[in-house]
Amino acid sequence: MLRSLTILCTRKSAVDSDRSVRAGRGFTLLEMLTVATIISILATISLAYLREARIQANEAAALGALAQFQLAYEAYWVTNGKTYPQYQTNGQTDPLIKYRSPQELFNGLAKEGLVPARYSGIPYNTPDLLTPGYQLVLYPFDRPGVDVTTEDPSQTYALALQPIAGSYQRNTIAIINGRANNQDFTARSYKLPNKSTDLTTASIYAFADGG
Repeated sequence: MLRSLTILCTRKSAVDSDRSVRAGRGFTLLEMLTVATIISILATISLAYLREARIQANEAAALGALAQFQLAYEAYWVTNGKTYPQYQTNGQTDPLIKYRSPQELFNGLAKEGLVPARYSGIPYNTPDLLTPGYQLVLYPFDRPGVDVTTEDPSQTYALALQPIAGSYQRNTIAIINGRANNQDFTARSYKLPNKSTDLTTASIYAFADGG
């Protein structure tokens, strides 16, 4: 009986000693590399999802900012003889075209209280002014695709938010109203590919219409 207890204690001691050695040895290099690889993969996936979520959030903010600016244009139309705020690059040829530059137009909207007064004097295309990752683009009345000899300044306008350099945002978001490039645009949201400002590439932004 005494011998059996001695053998049992010896075996238990050997097992405890083996566990102690294993605990002291820690993880092998292979095990640590495996864990590090898994963590790296998970981190990459998480960052990709976070970046996409940020892009979508900024895009939604851009749509909201453009909608507010569109309201300013519509309010201007009501209070200024039913004409939209316009500027023209090739000289003033129409009495309905009040402004001489996009900056003057921007300041005019601020002066009339149609956009926040704090914007007055700030460059209209200041990055991140209206929403993160974008700059404002105000198109002239005589923009490409518009026949100024037939088009009515009181019936057309175009404005956009273009992704700034270094931004992860992929598309320029625009609101276009009136006729250009032989097609009619209603005052709704459009997107332009590859951060372009070329309105001839505009396609309907389905997300903005709930599609």
